[in-house]
Amino acid sequence: MRVWTTIAKALAAHGRCAMVTVAEVEGSAPREPGARLIVVPGGGFFGTIGGGTLEWRALAEAQAALERGAADPLRRSASEASGRRRGARSGRRRRRRARRR
Repeated sequence: MRVWTTIAKALAAHGRCAMVTVAEVEGSAPREPGARLIVVPGGGFFGTIGGGTLEWRALAEAQAALERGAADPLRRSASEASGRRRGARSGRRRRRRARRR
């Protein structure tokens, strides 16, 4: 996605937009720092920050900020944004069983 071209088109079509950016990653993550999502009024968006709960909550917060007319940056950690408790891990767990030979 060409971010600034997308923003220019969103502004021309909708008059305003919001940008969500992955600023920092610790451990494994679906997207790298710098991944962006451009959100327009009415529920539209362009790009992805990785999908799932994290992205849907980011979309909801960006839509709410657009409705309020807010221009203040918001910072959220992945655990806050996804609703997980602090220290919770994402991904699958594997159950291992010791085998006797």
